[in-house]
Amino acid sequence: MQVRKGFSLIEVLIASVIAIIALLGLLAAAIYFESFTIKRALFKEASNMLYSKLESVKSMPYADVSEFVLNNGAVDCEDALSKNYLDRYVGSTKYRFGLFYKVNEDPVYQIKEIDLTVCWKYRGKLYEISGNTIIRNR
Repeated sequence: MQVRKGFSLIEVLIASVIAIIALLGLLAAAIYFESFTIKRALFKEASNMLYSKLESVKSMPYADVSEFVLNNGAVDCEDALSKNYLDRYVGSTKYRFGLFYKVNEDPVYQIKEIDLTVCWKYRGKLYEISGNTIIRNR
């Protein structure tokens, strides 16, 4: 009887299938990690923009703080992506961030509460972050 050395075709096929499944799992993890990293960077950029824009509203004259002036004609966050937006680079890709303000005025105390929502799209899905500040007529 002759002894053969090496692997049979079945053993090679099974090992190939196991290797392909493992590589596909690694590829899926790499894609998920990249997406998570981009989402996190976009959220950080939007947070910085939110803080910066709210601080700039605080320095505006009280009479100039109105939805008409701040929104540039946008009626909601989705509309702000085409009318009241800022383009920013995150990594090497340019993203558009929409700014949508709501201003609530209390004429008795002469204060205005400004709510700002920063929104952006990533892979067709709308994301947003909101914050607010209060200004007083001096």
